Amino acid sequence: ILLFITFGSGIIFVLYQLRQFRPKYKLISQPTDLAQLDLTRRRWEGIMSRLESGLEADWRLAIIEADSLVDDVFKRIGLQGESLGERIQSISPMEFRFLSDLRQAHQLRNQLVHTPGYKISRQEAENTLRKYQKILEELEVI
Repeated sequence: ILLFITFGSGIIFVLYQLRQFRPKYKLISQPTDLAQLDLTRRRWEGIMSRLESGLEADWRLAIIEADSLVDDVFKRIGLQGESLGERIQSISPMEFRFLSDLRQAHQLRNQLVHTPGYKISRQEAENTLRKYQKILEELEVI
């Protein structure tokens, strides 16, 4: 009986300790979130339509809007931080498969916004938007 109590206490302790490894955000959608999900999908479609333009300014804007969309989704699921960069830093690489892609896309967005005259090719814009798309698909919002 003493062995059974010790073993049972050990299992309870381990389960309690494993709580700290759970993600600190929610991915489960509520029925009230369906309108928000539809809005997110429409925003994404608008972002991708900018890529069809032959103008670099539209490609730049598409990347900036995609970054903003991911930031809004991260806020909705409860990730903490003042900016998207801080929210990305708070995520463990084990929580998202495409976290390194998101970091690269966000770095490019920062270069577009903070470096005057920074040029971007259509291919680079497509690749960057694909990285944002991967994370949004992983979050099941598009």
